[in-house]
Amino acid sequence: MTITEFYLALLVGLLLSLAVEELIGVSSGGVIVAGYLSMICDDLLSIGIVLLIALLTYLIVEFVLPRFMLLFGKRKFVACILVALVFKLLADFFVPALPFATLAFRGIGVITPGLIAFTTIKQGIHITIPAVLIVTYLTFAIVQGLLLIV
Repeated sequence: MTITEFYLALLVGLLLSLAVEELIGVSSGGVIVAGYLSMICDDLLSIGIVLLIALLTYLIVEFVLPRFMLLFGKRKFVACILVALVFKLLADFFVPALPFATLAFRGIGVITPGLIAFTTIKQGIHITIPAVLIVTYLTFAIVQGLLLIV
């Protein structure tokens, strides 16, 4: 049995995300975000699009939807995932050749922006986005280093 780069990225991302949250109390967008994003972090356009979808999702769920419905707890979480899904579908429709729109990474553009948006609602943009980027690029560096060794 061989460990693929994908599984290694998830493992390292999970451990780093947990360590950062436990040691300094900052969430990096959810424990799976760094692992998934590390798979595309060498493509700045893809990272930018994921963060843009997360930002738009955050703004809509935090400032627009509460005018029409009560959002709290799981409802707010599901709203983040659903709004991010809609933005990802719109991005796929209007720009079908986005680099992360490949079959292998479809989940990156759907789930991760929703998780990042939900975390941003809880701890703010100024904390969440830097944490996401730092843990993602640390995950990427560690995985690349491990792949060189193995």
